[in-house]
Amino acid sequence: MKNTTAVVGVAVCLLAFNVDARDWFVKAGSDGDGSLAKPFGDPWQALDQCQAGDVIHVAAGKYTGRLGNGMWEAPVENLTLLGGYDADFKTRDPWKNLTQLHWDKASKNRPKQDRFLSNKKGTVLDGFVIDQRDQCPYETEAQLGR
Repeated sequence: MKNTTAVVGVAVCLLAFNVDARDWFVKAGSDGDGSLAKPFGDPWQALDQCQAGDVIHVAAGKYTGRLGNGMWEAPVENLTLLGGYDADFKTRDPWKNLTQLHWDKASKNRPKQDRFLSNKKGTVLDGFVIDQRDQCPYETEAQLGR
């Protein structure tokens, strides 16, 4: 009985590790590690690294996703993505600092789903502009104002 209790106790200690939420940073044109000093260049890079509870801060700019496909997906629960930051991540104003999720028309990878997809609990997507006029062209001048 003592041996079984000791083995279970050690197993619980090995499995019970504390994972703290992390902040990731993204700025168009960057090529970094996702830190504030060296942001990623596109949100997909942060989405590849994130864990539940993380926050992804995205500066103003146009983002086209992995391979220019214009699609992003939340891979974990309780994930927050905040757009609308200035280039230094000092202020956040989504109306002034437009953070746009686009499809790259020059890409051979046409979007096959919504721009941002999440079936995970607790996903927050705030401060982003998602306009599909690059994918769904308007045919008349009257429709351009929609």
